[in-house]
Amino acid sequence: MSSHIVLDSIGIDQGFFATKFTYSKGMDRSGSVIFADSFPSWAVRSSNSDVDSAPMQHSDREHDGVTVLVDGASYFVGKTALLASSSTGGLRIAYDHYVDSPDYKALFLGALFYISKHHKVSGSLTIERLGLGLPVNSLFQSKDKLMHMALGTHEVPCPRIYQGASRFLLKKFLSSVNLRVQP
Repeated sequence: MSSHIVLDSIGIDQGFFATKFTYSKGMDRSGSVIFADSFPSWAVRSSNSDVDSAPMQHSDREHDGVTVLVDGASYFVGKTALLASSSTGGLRIAYDHYVDSPDYKALFLGALFYISKHHKVSGSLTIERLGLGLPVNSLFQSKDKLMHMALGTHEVPCPRIYQGASRFLLKKFLSSVNLRVQP
């Protein structure tokens, strides 16, 4: 477990059905080992606006996800967000300016959370290069907004299994973003 980890590059693609992410798991005899995972592109808004008292990470069989804070509102995202939405009325949104929505940022933070969880980050994470996918029909209207949203520092809850008794936020530093057009 490390308090600060630097990752050379990761990729995140937020589609209508799933948020996918990939990164290197290290090297083996044949070269770099690439890991890919996903969770449903479903952000369930919570009535609780305080991340400190919201359920930050669920790790039982029924719940696998994280509660993130976006613009003062809490969103549950993760592998079982669809189950959480059945009782709380989650909503899927698909519209021209989706990358500007809190739902989009919540899914983005969820991907950062899962990447941090895999790498057992307990303090901060620097991502030197981030690749993001953007549909061709929204490239020109959303490119600059998406790059602005992604660059800089982001905070996500620390995975519970690495934080001991206290809750705190992991800081993510993103220094370079590369957008790829999706067909």
